[in-house]
Amino acid sequence: DKFEIEKWGAKFAYTVDGGQLGDISNETWSARTATVTFRGVSTHPGTAKGILVNSSLAAGDFLSQFPDSVKNRPETTEGRVGFIHPYAGTLDIETSTVKILLRDFDITGLEAQETLVKSLVANTQKKFPNVKIEYASVLGYLNMKEVLKDYPQLTDYAIEAAKRAGVTAQLRPIRGGTDGSNLTAKGLPTPNLFTGGHNFHGKLEFNSRNGLEKSTETLVNLVQVYAEKAK
Repeated sequence: DKFEIEKWGAKFAYTVDGGQLGDISNETWSARTATVTFRGVSTHPGTAKGILVNSSLAAGDFLSQFPDSVKNRPETTEGRVGFIHPYAGTLDIETSTVKILLRDFDITGLEAQETLVKSLVANTQKKFPNVKIEYASVLGYLNMKEVLKDYPQLTDYAIEAAKRAGVTAQLRPIRGGTDGSNLTAKGLPTPNLFTGGHNFHGKLEFNSRNGLEKSTETLVNLVQVYAEKAK
């Protein structure tokens, strides 16, 4: 967020952030992160009758709706299908929270996800009228395809660079985001190049020597391609 694009002086850039061997990406999720906050009333449990309001029970009820009401979750989707993902939270008598990732390639899909989550909040509010429930969300990044579609040469040059490294390249949308998402939104078109790794963000994440070498060769070739196109 603090990167000063103007001082860098570049017209285009590339990130090298994940991706299987040959993956070149000009598309990411559009992403929001939602926080649902449940506010109850805390008091000593020995004298709590008629006073205590347990926010954690409302949070549990909210989450219990997901298996039946939210069909598109990370564990059930692939390809271009977005998802809703409750990924973190806290439980307490007075205040409980649930954090949720909303992800879709299309902004209208993202809006539909928010509408669905808000309906689940409303269902829980009806069952727990004494719990104050608050919904808030923040925009993380937008699908960089909306900008990069006007710069097809960026991916064309990358595909050529990979080909010269002996790699079969393919355009593949990222089911995630990169620094390039925000750089692109700020005016620096930035597609992503592969590292050749596997099992990203898991305990079994790894890369091979071949993946690293081919990624490096592609970067070197990319500089050469740009030099040739500038003649």
